[in-house]
Amino acid sequence: GGYLLFHSLVELFSVAIAVSVFVIAMNCWEYIRNPYLLVIGVSYLFVGLLDTLHTLAFKGMGVFTSYDYYAPQFWIAARSMEAASTLFAFSLIGRRERLNRLLLFGGYAAISAGLIASILLYRVFPICFVKGHGLTRFKVDAEYTICAVLLLSLVQLYRHRRSFEAHIRQLVGVSIALAIAMELCFTLYVTDSMSDAFNEIGHLLKILVFYAIYRAVVVTGLSRPIALVFRELHQSEQGLLESLRRMNRELHAISNCNQTLLRATDEQALIDEVCRIVCEEAGYRMAWVGYVEHDAGKTVRPVAWAGVEGGYLAKAKITWADTERGRGATGIAVRTGKSSCFQDFSVDPNAAPWREDALQRGYRSTISLPLKDENASVFAALTIYSSEPNAFTIEEIRLMEELAGDLAFGLAVLRGRGEH
Repeated sequence: GGYLLFHSLVELFSVAIAVSVFVIAMNCWEYIRNPYLLVIGVSYLFVGLLDTLHTLAFKGMGVFTSYDYYAPQFWIAARSMEAASTLFAFSLIGRRERLNRLLLFGGYAAISAGLIASILLYRVFPICFVKGHGLTRFKVDAEYTICAVLLLSLVQLYRHRRSFEAHIRQLVGVSIALAIAMELCFTLYVTDSMSDAFNEIGHLLKILVFYAIYRAVVVTGLSRPIALVFRELHQSEQGLLESLRRMNRELHAISNCNQTLLRATDEQALIDEVCRIVCEEAGYRMAWVGYVEHDAGKTVRPVAWAGVEGGYLAKAKITWADTERGRGATGIAVRTGKSSCFQDFSVDPNAAPWREDALQRGYRSTISLPLKDENASVFAALTIYSSEPNAFTIEEIRLMEELAGDLAFGLAVLRGRGEH
């Protein structure tokens, strides 16, 4: 009886925190720009729902009488959702589009309904505890998998550390670290009553996990809402100013490229100078121009480059054929005649053949722009690399396409002069 009361109080405390996080996120949705907080806010309502069912299903509560061990199943469902949501939330940091509240809510509602139905209605959710035996292999493996996901979340927290105030970052980090310790405790209990020391320690750690989230999100939202809003506004302002500065550099670089085009008398000197201007004046990491070859391998032959190249092009073996090495930004641009972007080398699946070499040289995103002749046939490509992920906005792509069009025209004019 004593442990049952302890367990119920711990779980109801965590449910209250989960609901509070949801309420704060819903009421501050229009002001919060950090998608991590929004995803955590919505997901915690459904984590709280699963935790409520876990509490009611705990042996001795007398709510579900057909089976004594629904509680570990609801525990795994709740912790899996919590861990996956944490990692998912980190993956959205840096996203420019606003999250769709109804779509997010509906998705979590559907997942939760599926989990609950799999446990109570269809009973296809894997067994987690066997009387007289203890934890099943599935339960232990699931806990270790949850720990692995949480470790990945810690890595993502470090990667996106600048998106959080220092004390909030520390609290989120502490909550994730404690959650890992909590999950490890729940790989060790064995008693049929599920009330041994490891179970107790795990639930004590759960109090600390949810308290850290409470401090990070709820107190921030209730006691410092204006500071939270102004932090978001300040970050938006800084982002806008940086975009304006970048656009100004690019416009200046395009202007200089156009001056170069007017004065150009040599094709090689022209593309060398354009690559130099793109890197030195527009601030990009590397730029190169490749000519389209109509050989058996459909190669794209580099003829000029500037910036941090470091032997990258020799190793890249870029082609415009519809093969693995032809599905990069350059190959797609040549093949389709349209601009092509990788907004993040670290995650784009098509970037796999070049990912390691690109990241070593500080390339995080890239755009390739086709150069077309008077017949609209692609004869070359201008490819540009940035040291920042998601660097190429719609406005910047438009400017880059304008530059590519001017360069293609200039090269056509020079070639026309040579023919005469």
